[in-house]
Amino acid sequence: MNYKKTILDNGLTVISEEINSIRSISIGIWVKIGGRFEHVSEHGIAHFLEHMIFKGTRKRSPLQIARGIESLGGNINAFTSKEMTCYFASTLDVYLNKTVEILAD
Repeated sequence: MNYKKTILDNGLTVISEEINSIRSISIGIWVKIGGRFEHVSEHGIAHFLEHMIFKGTRKRSPLQIARGIESLGGNINAFTSKEMTCYFASTLDVYLNKTVEILAD
């Protein structure tokens, strides 16, 4: 496996791998927020916030988020662990820009 690490001007780190024989993409946004970083009075808040992301944004309703990816034949989901919260989506490679737009929103 040949991974590439790119650090953008804004400090965002992008890890990528290209597999020429595959026509799909998988994108994950990893945020260093998980249960480990919560105080006792905050237990569960990272997981709660993970779910709130799918309740809509300024630009998209919950249905528009789901349909935006699923109408492309893809899927979108998230999970929270002790160390991280990850929001991810998979679609065909021709929908890269749209997938990134929806996931980043």
